[in-house]
Amino acid sequence: MKDVPSTVVVFGGGNALGAYLAGAFELLSMHKIIPDWVIGASAGAITSAIIAGNAPETRVERLKTFWAEVGTPAPSFPETEKLRQYSNGWHAALAMIFGRPTIFRHRLPGFWAALPGTPNDIAL
Repeated sequence: MKDVPSTVVVFGGGNALGAYLAGAFELLSMHKIIPDWVIGASAGAITSAIIAGNAPETRVERLKTFWAEVGTPAPSFPETEKLRQYSNGWHAALAMIFGRPTIFRHRLPGFWAALPGTPNDIAL
């Protein structure tokens, strides 16, 4: 076996970092750094799957589309630190109550998943 250098990109986890990871990949692509392997955890695994599952010329576009769909737009008004804390708390509460439809939804765990018509008890 030849000693062939490989380019490996490892994407960490953290849902809030997902769009950042996509931007980092876009920068690598702009500099013609094409990974031979992509590896990721949590949001990084989603990013890796989008990269691995698409042709090189459509990867950045697909990443932008995905993260635009699942992201929460930043407020367009000038904000103070206290307003940002309230906004973060509000979005966290909404996610706890309703889930994030573009990323996850609440499911009934355990025994309830055995009932007919109930989705499987799976998670990302």
